[in-house]
Amino acid sequence: MVDMTKAHEIEMLDSAIRTFGVNSYLGPWLADNRDAIVADIQSDLAVEPMLPGAARAEAVTILAAARAEAARLRQEADEYAARVKRVAHEDMARYKMDAKRALLRAAEGL
Repeated sequence: MVDMTKAHEIEMLDSAIRTFGVNSYLGPWLADNRDAIVADIQSDLAVEPMLPGAARAEAVTILAAARAEAARLRQEADEYAARVKRVAHEDMARYKMDAKRALLRAAEGL
């Protein structure tokens, strides 16, 4: 096993970028993230997965929150619609009774 220097790791990274090339999955990704990878190497930090994984995890979290909010809004709308429907039925029943009473009064006067 050979001890790696930072310079040697960066040379290997550059070699990998060239070897994979632009017509691969890893070549463009490595090239796009080279500066961040080099900065991590130079700072003695372990190289972390780049944005796509983190972005995907954040998207899952955002999507779950959006679905929960949508479900809450649907429930709230359903409850509101049920209240409106109940009040409309109560009003309709009252109007029918009022109309029936008015007709009965009118019929008594005939």
